[in-house]
Amino acid sequence: MASSDLLEAFGPYLLLRTLGRGGMGVVYVARSPREAHPIVAVKRLRADAARVPSFAERFEHECALALRLRHENLVETLDAGEIGGAPFVASQLVRGQNLGELALRLRERGAGAPLAAVLRILVDALSALHYVHTAREEDGRPLVLVHRDVTPGNILVGYDGRSRLADFGLAKSLLSEHLGLTTEGTILGTPSFLAPEMATGGVASPQTDLYGMGAVAYRLLTGAGPYEGQPRKVLTDLIAGPPPPIRARRPDLPDAFVQVLGMLMARRPEDRPANAQDAIDRLMLVAERTGAWVEQGELAKWVTKLFWDEKAAQDDQWISDLRVRVHDERDAGTRVLPRASGPLSGEVSVRPSHGVATRPLDAGVPLTLEPAADTVKSPSPVSAQADLQRAGLDTAPRVVSPPPNREAPTATIRPIAAPTRATPIPTPPSRGPGWIGVLVGAALAAGLGAMVATVMMTRAPVDVGLYERLGVATAMLRSRGEDASSASLEEKLRAVRVHLDAGDAVEARVLLAEIEHTLASK
Repeated sequence: MASSDLLEAFGPYLLLRTLGRGGMGVVYVARSPREAHPIVAVKRLRADAARVPSFAERFEHECALALRLRHENLVETLDAGEIGGAPFVASQLVRGQNLGELALRLRERGAGAPLAAVLRILVDALSALHYVHTAREEDGRPLVLVHRDVTPGNILVGYDGRSRLADFGLAKSLLSEHLGLTTEGTILGTPSFLAPEMATGGVASPQTDLYGMGAVAYRLLTGAGPYEGQPRKVLTDLIAGPPPPIRARRPDLPDAFVQVLGMLMARRPEDRPANAQDAIDRLMLVAERTGAWVEQGELAKWVTKLFWDEKAAQDDQWISDLRVRVHDERDAGTRVLPRASGPLSGEVSVRPSHGVATRPLDAGVPLTLEPAADTVKSPSPVSAQADLQRAGLDTAPRVVSPPPNREAPTATIRPIAAPTRATPIPTPPSRGPGWIGVLVGAALAAGLGAMVATVMMTRAPVDVGLYERLGVATAMLRSRGEDASSASLEEKLRAVRVHLDAGDAVEARVLLAEIEHTLASK
């Protein structure tokens, strides 16, 4: 159930609970008056970010694009605008898991995803990219739209077996050119899945997104990203050369697929497939030759089996949320963004299915080599679920009985030792156990426990080294002198400080990597 301190009316929506915090906004689960979408994800621009013009403009740009994109393999954007001075966007709440969580669950079992599952997920996500890349205005003018942040966290697989591409916060198109949202030479995106040309400040293109799809496949198949480590190391390794050969960890992969994956992750954009449809055709040919293919229903069963407990918890929460009543007040302080008369047109991908077999999916393929050392350690509860929360999914744990023929997942619980008192306070013998002292002691212990838990939850994801890197970057900027990019870099340094103070290590790392790369190139 939603906590009473988080229950908040927001125009026609009732915010039930916080799911996560990103670089520009906070994501909530919300009750909606819409019959088709009674529960949605609402992303509201953070107050501190709203005061930064570039953040507000980027957020509005994201909304303007997302409202007009319609495809079965895209997370649907339902509403956008401004309520009480706060910009927002309401999106479909997908019940499922993102690919980052899927890869992590498989890696915990020492396995990589079956090729058949990866082929199905890739083809679905590429179908969405093909529509996005070919989107046109009503007058036929192409938008030249590029996602620029194709990562495991931005691809969701629902418990219905459908894969969906999410989050256009870094999207680039002709709509954004007049806004100047991206400075030339600036790095945007997640370093581990960044295309080589973007790491050196190059121009984004549809082939940039295709590289991201190849890197996502690499992660699913091997349990580790193409490049691992801190952002600076990742960027250095990315610029230096190709990642470790996938065959070292998955010798079972057929030559035909390895060849296509090599094309997707080619160093030069011109060596990658011509477009997303070309990539689909090549992957479907692999499926036809190898018989590695699953229908949506089989993929749904497989994901549900891997996340049986999580799905049960999400289902229970969904039912509980539906009981919350909401009043439709659409005009209460709402400014809706200008909309076009209809969705953006784009090409529909073709998926030839003749001669393609389908098979039940096994649990996963054992990996030949262990993942890189810095990826084996289990992340903290906050950092491990950050991507999933930003995508608008609930991950509350619940213990239920597993389905037949399924091995229940195991977890290691690390209890926090109760605080001990150095010098016990004696109780006079004549007064028995001292119930007043017991009550006072219990209250103090509860307060101390709450404080410890709060500090652990808010600070666990932040490494002290990030503050040290922030100090070094600040000193480098001050010693460099004033130039055209100084103001932009100072603004980003302030944003890093905000993220660190809020315990948001993921966003801080990405921004720091971008700043460090810019400073090093000067």
